Amino acid sequence: MSNILLGSINDNKNFNIENNEIIKDDKYLYLNLENEKDVVCLFPTRTAFSERILMPLLRKETKRNIIVTDFRGWITHDSCLEKLKQGYIIAELRVDQSLEEKKEIIETLKNAKKYVLYLRFEIGNIENKISKFVNDPIFEFLFEKLNKNKNETLIILDEFQVFFETKINFLSDLFFYEKNRTIYRLQDITQFERFKEIKDNIPYFKNKISLIEIGDAIKEIGYNRIRYTNLLEEKSYIFDFLESDELKYEYLGEYRENKSLEIIWK
Repeated sequence: MSNILLGSINDNKNFNIENNEIIKDDKYLYLNLENEKDVVCLFPTRTAFSERILMPLLRKETKRNIIVTDFRGWITHDSCLEKLKQGYIIAELRVDQSLEEKKEIIETLKNAKKYVLYLRFEIGNIENKISKFVNDPIFEFLFEKLNKNKNETLIILDEFQVFFETKINFLSDLFFYEKNRTIYRLQDITQFERFKEIKDNIPYFKNKISLIEIGDAIKEIGYNRIRYTNLLEEKSYIFDFLESDELKYEYLGEYRENKSLEIIWK
């Protein structure tokens, strides 16, 4: 099962693993999502939440069900073929679908061995479309049905602050179900305080919450660093993150064209 990438072992040689919050493989350090319940990521605009957190999690996950927001369609475009090859059933919920169409899609996923469900929003007034979408009665139906699936579910909700002003009763089911692992992306500490306020007003929300912040927008952390904070124990750890080329080509294994090899035909 995938975990949140924090950086390479070589770039973080001074970090000593003291508990099961942070785990490692041969090359990289990760936040252990088996140990965590919910993680809030504070990533302001243009700090590459999708590239650094969302896509690595989505592409490396091969066992859990996945529900992920997709605001412009490129996440679906860049990942759906790979997930099909990994044996996932692929489905998409969109604003323009009828209630019956959405219910039919959800029913097909209920007994699936594993699935990826993209919550699709088009470019435009995202706030209005999300408000329309999450107030749709389909969401109570969605989690009522999909929580009966025996598999664990990884849920990645980008731009979560937009959900604050909507009717979010369905989140009680999302929070309560112990097999779910949820990643929320917010943009600043004010939104995080609002998130905690909402959480405290949901009776079933007793989940452990952890916080990840990107140093590109927080001077005290430093550029291209990630700070992980265990809010329960009030402990923080700072990690040097991967350079973009290492993330793309070495970690995610994307094909790199060798531009130095050029054949000139005469």
